[in-house]
Amino acid sequence: MILTNKDYQRMMDFLYELRESRNDFPHHLLLMLSKYFGYNCLTFFPAFTKISLMPTDVDKKYFTSFIALNIDSRALKLYSDYYYRTDIFQPMNLPKKLVNKPVLTIRDIMPVEKFQTTEYYQLVKQFNAYYQATMYFITPDLRLGAVGIFRAKDEGDFTKKELKILETLCPLITQNYKAALDLSAISYKHGILKNSYERLPIGMLILDSKLSVLECNSVAFEYCQEIVDNKLGNDPIDKFDNIISSDAAYKNVQRVISHLGNSILMNNSQNQDFKIYIDSTEYNFKMNSFLISMNSNNIETVHSIYIVKQVVHTSDFPNEISRKFDLTKRELEIINLIDKGYSNKDISSQLFISSHTVKTHIMNIFKKADVTSRTSLMHKLKDSAN
Repeated sequence: MILTNKDYQRMMDFLYELRESRNDFPHHLLLMLSKYFGYNCLTFFPAFTKISLMPTDVDKKYFTSFIALNIDSRALKLYSDYYYRTDIFQPMNLPKKLVNKPVLTIRDIMPVEKFQTTEYYQLVKQFNAYYQATMYFITPDLRLGAVGIFRAKDEGDFTKKELKILETLCPLITQNYKAALDLSAISYKHGILKNSYERLPIGMLILDSKLSVLECNSVAFEYCQEIVDNKLGNDPIDKFDNIISSDAAYKNVQRVISHLGNSILMNNSQNQDFKIYIDSTEYNFKMNSFLISMNSNNIETVHSIYIVKQVVHTSDFPNEISRKFDLTKRELEIINLIDKGYSNKDISSQLFISSHTVKTHIMNIFKKADVTSRTSLMHKLKDSAN
């Protein structure tokens, strides 16, 4: 059977609109079959069953769930309760030689006269159906489902051209349906992950290779808001604009990442730890970096960051100590970090100053307190505070 240019154009239009929406694909497919080919009485059976490894075996399952277009609800109830077992188009009821054919009509299975003696016919005639064609959506390892198309007696049986069109469309519909299922599965998994990390008792961030925020749970959002309010309020917002851009919704989160930006970029290791200290509260940032394949087949670096907030012991040296040893505010900050056991590198990361600057501050502190070690410094300051 030769198809005309008009037939091919209609099929192209059908496939184009079918791809436009993958939400609720089964119902959308029935509407498109009705719109482009005039089939008004249809059913869709999603199956998702594995194909048997033995080519001679038929799946030991019926298509039991379905949606329908323009079929009486009472007939659908009868089908669901009993008649699905008698449906001659069910894979389990088909002759083995027909199991893997993409399109079948009644005449492929049995003479129409014999069909009219079956229990299944007693059901379909209740919604004025006399002829039926069924399209099967099959991949190498999955039976994805089927569409049943019904016609009244006065509409006539399916022509060779109609069946040729259905046979041509069947594998293309199968590809679109499989893509819709795959997309739905990805969306489902993403929903699970999003709900899971949203319920984490710690903050979680995902950054792209430019350190822009991709994902952020509510705990991380809250912690970053606290850091901005208590520490970064006076920092210039555009400090790291040359390396970072972000969604406006994550403005305060991005400011915190900007605050850490230089330390992150200067450290090439995959696993990094950063800390931000505010009064007696410490925000610990643990970052892991990994490579991921993007849609463009490029490999990009992605960073995941976990944030833990904890109250820590801190030395509250009275103002008399600061005045007695002529300590600056920065020097007092460094003394508090030394008391917590921070190394020079930790202090550098915490205060976002170079290691050389940290050493200079510590030497000045030692000189003012007339000591030569961290231990003697802390003993002297605490003795002076008592």
